[in-house]
Amino acid sequence: MTTDYWVVHPRHWLRWVPALCGAWLIASAYLWPHAPPAMQSTWLVGVLLVSFGLVSAYEPWVDIVHAPLALGLAVSTLLVEHVDALTLANNLLVAAAVLAASAGDPRWRRELSHRPA
Repeated sequence: MTTDYWVVHPRHWLRWVPALCGAWLIASAYLWPHAPPAMQSTWLVGVLLVSFGLVSAYEPWVDIVHAPLALGLAVSTLLVEHVDALTLANNLLVAAAVLAASAGDPRWRRELSHRPA
């Protein structure tokens, strides 16, 4: 008898955090002023997080992509010029949330270790 992992796992909500953070990044890119490089970085990472976040709901191994995207967002945020300090704080907080969700969801490790050979 198999149980549905998505229903019984206590941390199933973590699979949606990167997608929600990505949607917020896309919205925030247009909600307040950004320098052009910061806007491009924010928007691009947002689109990638939404895309991979939705796919990872069904394919757990895709979660591997979330941490590098979050780290890329944090690094690009620290390297580019910002018009508004709100952009800096927002992007770093979103990167931290995605990293925390990625670290807190052992789903992909478990799924990879239980795949049939």
